[in-house]
Amino acid sequence: MYKMLIFLKKDSDAPIVEDFKNRLVPYLETMTNSKVKIGKIDGSAMLEDKFSYFCEINMPTKDEFDKIMASSEGKKFSRGIVNFIHHISIFYVDFNE
Repeated sequence: MYKMLIFLKKDSDAPIVEDFKNRLVPYLETMTNSKVKIGKIDGSAMLEDKFSYFCEINMPTKDEFDKIMASSEGKKFSRGIVNFIHHISIFYVDFNE
């Protein structure tokens, strides 16, 4: 399994969170053909950066993830994510090792 985890920083204001939900989550949903939920983070005390929201997408393999990122929707997502670069952290996790 391969995951992309997106964390929205706590200092992100409400319009940024709503903009993320309205502009980028639809790309993620189209890319994965599944509903993408955004969860509220209850605590991140041990991290230097504090986060308020989180979402993830799951793919069976990294190759499949790379394939959806190379798709039209994946490219739109990549272009759109640039507008949020100061408000998010992204982690990629590979469980296939």
